[in-house]
Amino acid sequence: MTRKGTALQGLLAGGALTVAYLLSQSSASVGMTEAVIIEARASDLQSLKYFDGSRHYEVKPDPEAGDGELVVNVSGGERLYAPNTAPDKVPDRELRGGRLAKDLWGAFSPLRSLRSLGKLPPERLKQIGLTNTPKRLVVKARGIERKFRLASPPPGAVEPYLLSEDDGTVYMVQRVIMNSFSERALGVDQPHDFALNAFDKMVITPVGKKPVHFRSVRGEGTEMQLRPEEALSINPTTIEQWHAGLFGLSVEDILGRNELPAAGPPQTQMRLEYWLGRDRQGWMDLALGLFRGEQRLYFRSERSFGWMVGPRGSHSLLLEGQKLFGGRDPA
Repeated sequence: MTRKGTALQGLLAGGALTVAYLLSQSSASVGMTEAVIIEARASDLQSLKYFDGSRHYEVKPDPEAGDGELVVNVSGGERLYAPNTAPDKVPDRELRGGRLAKDLWGAFSPLRSLRSLGKLPPERLKQIGLTNTPKRLVVKARGIERKFRLASPPPGAVEPYLLSEDDGTVYMVQRVIMNSFSERALGVDQPHDFALNAFDKMVITPVGKKPVHFRSVRGEGTEMQLRPEEALSINPTTIEQWHAGLFGLSVEDILGRNELPAAGPPQTQMRLEYWLGRDRQGWMDLALGLFRGEQRLYFRSERSFGWMVGPRGSHSLLLEGQKLFGGRDPA
């Protein structure tokens, strides 16, 4: 082992020992027991506000959507999308909360600690990073705001520390409390919440062209197959593979409500709509545009407030869709 590796192992071991020491000292007074920090139900929560030292986040219920839907507000600033590149400047963004935002909301209703460490002396607060940390958390429930400081885990530990500014009590909390506060984590991470087999009809409408109607039928086993309602000279398997690629798209970036790309508005080329009986399950607009100088697929759906950017190479899905369905005449 190199000297550098040995030194690193020593540092990690020392950090772990420090954590163990602090916990052993605290256990004598508070019993190292789990504690409820905020006793609240999901319906009691009004907002979660977090500042990481450079960016502000706020998670709150969506008053227009209801049904547990959340809105995430993220302050603007510089975003680094790739190493060794100049950062981009983005505006303040209002996003639809995704799955992790709902998980985070659930973690605060109620907010429990893994360990309650009690009130620690100033030297210990400094040791675990709670004296000078810029990270702040404000939880509002039933009209009352609770304020906290957060500190990252020291070497050798995994759970962050939380200090209540109301009474000075220190807690160890789940990693989700700190790690979830990022723009990409809290926003929508997929086009739809429903499953690939949760619709019985799909309509594809290229801009200026005649809609193409499909039925979703169950094939052998549990797989769903798309069947056109009129004759098409296209292999059904090709259509199914193309559609599965669209349905499972990952998200590289999310634009806020009414936000347009810096390179200009994307050009919408196609819309997909999904139905279950008489109810529309969802929809998806596909567009081409530039993202950091590259041609990309932009898409939006019932799950987003604005455009989402697909990963590198995803625009090929739209180009393939144009070849499959772009040659039809308008109705």
